[in-house]
Amino acid sequence: MTTAIKSIGVVGAGNMGSMMTLRFAELGLQVSVWDVVKKNVDDAVNYAKQDEAITGRVQGFYDINKFTKSLEGKSERKVFMFSITHGHPADEVLRMIKPDLKAGDIVLDGGNENYRNTERRQRECEEIG
Repeated sequence: MTTAIKSIGVVGAGNMGSMMTLRFAELGLQVSVWDVVKKNVDDAVNYAKQDEAITGRVQGFYDINKFTKSLEGKSERKVFMFSITHGHPADEVLRMIKPDLKAGDIVLDGGNENYRNTERRQRECEEIG
């Protein structure tokens, strides 16, 4: 049985991340967005407020723990889309959200990453499921 994804967390609200945030909202998802740069979060939320069709579907966060918690209970599993620089930044964000991951949660790495790093991160999360 497949369950619908109703929400997504976008990590990174630069040009690509903010556009993905808006598109996910247009598709009907509740979107939580976090970035290390607060202005990027504010810009993404403000863009969403300008479009009546998606008003209220985008929520910005400055605190990564509140960001991850915002996805609890909205869907059967949490889904995160990374739109951040590959390498160390992706490793660091994974380290920060890992305590809030549960079996079945999904992390999509949208960075231009070497597949070996992706495989390493998958192994790091194996015990979570």
